[in-house]
Amino acid sequence: MSAARRLGGLLVAGSAIGAILLWSKNVIAGATCKYVKYGGGVPKPARDAFVERMAQAAQAVDFAKTGLPYGILLAQASIESGWGGSKLAQCNNNLFGIKGAGDCNPPWTLGKAKERIAGQTVWVPAKWANFSSYAGSISKWLEKVIMWGAHNVKDPARFVLYLWAYGWATDENYGWKILNQMSALGYGINVSPQVE
Repeated sequence: MSAARRLGGLLVAGSAIGAILLWSKNVIAGATCKYVKYGGGVPKPARDAFVERMAQAAQAVDFAKTGLPYGILLAQASIESGWGGSKLAQCNNNLFGIKGAGDCNPPWTLGKAKERIAGQTVWVPAKWANFSSYAGSISKWLEKVIMWGAHNVKDPARFVLYLWAYGWATDENYGWKILNQMSALGYGINVSPQVE
């Protein structure tokens, strides 16, 4: 059974947990994309399915050979995609909020991005990358990390500083969020409080 079907199976039980079935035009195939919007957070079965699917995708792209801590990848993807629950993750397999071209035809979907600019939260136009799979999204993530030279940084705190410095996110607390998520996932990172 595919992960998408497993996630679809959560719809039946989802009504009791506040899941709402939504329909969206999937630009990748020109077909309708079903996706679930969770009210009150993503339920544990959906989070577990996401973690399993991430592990399979990471294995498919030989992530272990990079020497990077897997916890960084999982923490960032879970934050960026809402445990695989975001429309972008469900309809476009974009786990990291990657902008630009993906591995599909068409390579992107037009939309908006919430950014922090000069201390203000604003919405700006964006071209979100479309991917054929989670593995495609992870491959693009690795491509960017290697391009920046961050793949040589094995210390998680320094690594997330690279992500922020190279513009992965405009949120000044982005690095702390990833490190805190790594800690919550059991990757043993000691972190300081976020900047208020």
